[in-house]
Amino acid sequence: MADLAFLTERMRLGFGADLVVDQVAAGLAQRGHKVTVYASYEDGTYADRPYRLVSFGVPVTRWAGTYDLRAWRQAHGAQLTSVHHDLFCAATPPFFSLLPSLRDRGFAIEFGVSDWKGFPLSTRVNFRYSQEMQQRFLFKYAARILPISQFLADELPAKLRAKATPILLGADHYPLADDRAATEIRQRLGLADDEVMILYVGRLNPEGQPYKGTAELMDVAGRLRAELPKARLVMAGFGTEADGDWVRSNGGVAVVNAPVDDMPSLFAAADIYVTASKWEGFDLPLVEAQRAGAPVVAYRAGAHPEVVDDGVSGTLVSSPDSLLNALRDLVLDPDRRAAMGVKAREWAGRFRWEETVEGYDRVVHELLARQ
Repeated sequence: MADLAFLTERMRLGFGADLVVDQVAAGLAQRGHKVTVYASYEDGTYADRPYRLVSFGVPVTRWAGTYDLRAWRQAHGAQLTSVHHDLFCAATPPFFSLLPSLRDRGFAIEFGVSDWKGFPLSTRVNFRYSQEMQQRFLFKYAARILPISQFLADELPAKLRAKATPILLGADHYPLADDRAATEIRQRLGLADDEVMILYVGRLNPEGQPYKGTAELMDVAGRLRAELPKARLVMAGFGTEADGDWVRSNGGVAVVNAPVDDMPSLFAAADIYVTASKWEGFDLPLVEAQRAGAPVVAYRAGAHPEVVDDGVSGTLVSSPDSLLNALRDLVLDPDRRAAMGVKAREWAGRFRWEETVEGYDRVVHELLARQ
């Protein structure tokens, strides 16, 4: 068994990368490895897990390059890379900056750098810097790169692909809610029995992450509801009360900062799941919804073709009009919704954390064998 260290910016509630680190670290610990997770910021969400969680606060700065440098200096000042760990997993920036020092003891998770169209100039500069630095310099020192999808593996420069091993994520971290729980949450949301609940889970703000397409989704939902008043969009996820007001003012139902305990019920209550995101390295909510039995509608973008069985568990589209048409077809055809929901549940059953951890375990043993 190995002594493993994960290096990550956050371990907080509601962030996909944090959930991935938690599930992989916990799974490896349960397999007998000694696992420590070093995080700059944590909120107690993952305090009682089978690995050791250590706060290693690197102060956030405005510029990604300065952030990387601070992490490098702080880690070396604390002799972090000299601590006896057999292997280090750099999960997020700014800890990719340690890969040149770790060499054959370091591997990286590749979550990708999102589409930066529509962001402020300073954010676009940071994203471009991060992508260029990782792909042209830092990743070449990683013993292995583990993209969370084949899409991200294919986005890597050709010289890095030879050491890239895509490992898809699990989606079975939530229990499956029963019909009673689904009915109760629909009642709490004020939905009538004959209304069709169309769920979106993610960031609510239309400006904070433009690629998520929430403003476009709201426009499509408004057009749909003008034709079919029983179609109700429910948007659940991180946001402020102002974001919630924006959703409600446009005819949607807002669930701002939904409690974790409500998520299984929300997915179970959904008749359809939809997203208008233009870029996703994986898209966990899309798989979570299918696992709960909801047919999905999404853009044919990013990793979506890997996580949706197009035409079977859901429909992938290419424009706002085709998004509207796909939603309309499902709203009007409850039998098709039900049939696709059954196929969605079957399809999503393959996305299990046990399989993800098995992939990481194989990589760990392969890298140990090299030493």
